[in-house]
Amino acid sequence: MDGRDWLRELGLEEHSQAFSENGVDVSLLPELNNEDLKDLGVARLADRKRLLKAIEELEKGVSKSEARRSEVMTSEGERRRVTVLFADIADYTPLSERLGAETTHSLLNRYFDAADRIVEEFGGCR
Repeated sequence: MDGRDWLRELGLEEHSQAFSENGVDVSLLPELNNEDLKDLGVARLADRKRLLKAIEELEKGVSKSEARRSEVMTSEGERRRVTVLFADIADYTPLSERLGAETTHSLLNRYFDAADRIVEEFGGCR
């Protein structure tokens, strides 16, 4: 695989000249770190993170198509793997009407405290 093609596949072809001028080819990619990428002129943190993740995937032998299947595009154009938990409280509307605003608020706070704690125990975040 050619370094220029690899950068193009990542959407970071603008860095190919710096890689070429500094003699960085595909064989050297596994040796690069965040500071090296800064030295190459990769100023944007998101670009450096994307490059380091792609290098890691190359080392693991993960194809780009496999990696992309489990990633989500965020509003800043950054890809992340995420898991989303959707939870619904059964019969919430009649329950909230029966309990009133203050009691419903207290019930929801207790529910969210418990749910947040469980999610965090399993390595998730809010």
